[in-house]
Amino acid sequence: MRLIARIQARDTGAMDEVYEEYARTVRVTLRAILRDDGIVDDLSQETFWRVWRHARSYDRFRGSVPSWIRAIARHVAIDHIRSSRYSNSPLASAERTARADHSLTRLDGELMVRTVLAHLGPDRRALMEFVFFDGFTHTQIAKRIGCPLGTIKTRIRGTLREMRVFLHGGRPCL
Repeated sequence: MRLIARIQARDTGAMDEVYEEYARTVRVTLRAILRDDGIVDDLSQETFWRVWRHARSYDRFRGSVPSWIRAIARHVAIDHIRSSRYSNSPLASAERTARADHSLTRLDGELMVRTVLAHLGPDRRALMEFVFFDGFTHTQIAKRIGCPLGTIKTRIRGTLREMRVFLHGGRPCL
C-alpha cells in the first residue's frame, strides 16, 4: 500500500520497487492467457505503465495490491486479444476465438475463486492466492512463509475443502 501511495505521488523510485516485486506475477498472469513470450514482454511494460497511470484508482478496500496488479495484467491481455492488431496476426480466426473463450472462462473461474477467497481470513486468503494466482508450489510457499511443508499441505487441503463447501451453498461436497 505504501508503494502505491508513493506512485500516486509520482515517485519513480516506488515504480522501480513495484516492478521488482511484481514483474514475475505480471509475466505469469500474461503468459497464462497469451502463451507468447514476445507479446508477454511488450504487455508487461504496458501493465506497469497502466499501474503508473492509474495508481489513483487503487482502492485497498476492493483488494490487495498484488490482486489489483494482476487484474490490470489480465485487462491488458484481454485488450490485446480484442485489438485489431491481434486480429490481423497470422493465427487462424478459430484459434483466436478458442483462446479468447478459454481465457474468459478462466477469468470467470478466477472471479468465482476471488469471491470465495473474500470470505476467508487474511492468512488463509494469502495462502490460496499463492496457490491460485502466483502459481507457487507447496514447497515454495513453505519456504516463503517459513512454515513446515506438512503444515502448508494441511492448511491448503482444509481451505480447499472449506471453499468447496462455500461454492456448493454450504452443503459439503464429495
